[in-house]
Amino acid sequence: GLEVLQWLRRQPPEIGQLPVAVLSGSELASDIEQVRALAADYIVKPIEYSALVTLMQGFAQKFLS
Repeated sequence: GLEVLQWLRRQPPEIGQLPVAVLSGSELASDIEQVRALAADYIVKPIEYSALVTLMQGFAQKFLS
């Protein structure tokens, strides 16, 4: 995941500046900082299914509208 994000950010602006959201189960501060340093959103994956559905609905509204 992080390697793909680093590669993406090195691409020409029409690709390298695409909005990115990383969905991860990790809550480690170092993981979050690395992703945010590359101008991407970091979302911690919820454990409960209903919370995941709500999260994905919000994601769809933000990125796919």
